[in-house]
Amino acid sequence: MDATAVAYPKLTTFSELTIDGRLTLTPGGSSKALFAYYGTPLQQWFHAQRAAHDAIMVGAGTVRADNPELTVRHVAGANPLRVIPTNDGDLPDDAHVLRDGYLWREGGAVKLANIVTLLRGVLILPIAVFLLEGARWLALGLYLLAVLTDGLDGWLARRSGRMSDFGATLDAVVDNVFALAIALFLWLAMPQVYATHPLALGLLFLVPLAYLALSWLMTGRVLMFHFQSARVGALLLFALWPLLELTGATWLIGLTAAVVTLSRAEQVVFILRGGRDQDARHGGQAINTGVNT
Repeated sequence: MDATAVAYPKLTTFSELTIDGRLTLTPGGSSKALFAYYGTPLQQWFHAQRAAHDAIMVGAGTVRADNPELTVRHVAGANPLRVIPTNDGDLPDDAHVLRDGYLWREGGAVKLANIVTLLRGVLILPIAVFLLEGARWLALGLYLLAVLTDGLDGWLARRSGRMSDFGATLDAVVDNVFALAIALFLWLAMPQVYATHPLALGLLFLVPLAYLALSWLMTGRVLMFHFQSARVGALLLFALWPLLELTGATWLIGLTAAVVTLSRAEQVVFILRGGRDQDARHGGQAINTGVNT
């Protein structure tokens, strides 16, 4: 008999109390004073619990009184999503949860992988400036450096054990911005290709944008699947300008456009089939329906 497997969230409640039942050492004081008395083993245990959970929630009053970071610091592990329910959003402007550089720290120590990802986006401007100034080969050198960061950030995240959904989303956003920048780089470096290959270049740069909008309409979020076809398309796209400069093989434009377009079509079909696993290797992969037999 088929049975539908229902997954319920697991909730864990923690409360810090003294032996005489106090939440703080003084009325209205901070619970951080208690944490300082725990000793290293217990502090590590508490932070291990944070690392083991997807999210951590405290009240707005706790944020105002303690100004917590709600991150994993005493052990290795990923930081949980921080949830602070409040009716009026009355949190201090200097609260750690609002001003700890989440973009490059994700609530913990500086995450080098995110810095490398952001560097790829930052390099767009100097590459364009060098092209405008006629420093074509210097611009191409910076471009190659930016392309190398695309593989380096993922390697750093895996090596440091700090892979996260936020990091993957940041990487996807920067990749899409950089892909649009490639259209600008080609226009500045070799505008003649837009006259000779308008359809292929239109597909190459507009189809991915259309896919992003379509995936949002279909699922309520932007899904970037790591299909093999998507990886090949990204490799061809990022290598297109250097290859055109070195070989003059303009047929690569059509090839790249075809691979990228077919990859996005594969992803749309996968979504229509109910696929949501962004780590799937291809659009024909079996869909996990959540039904046990």
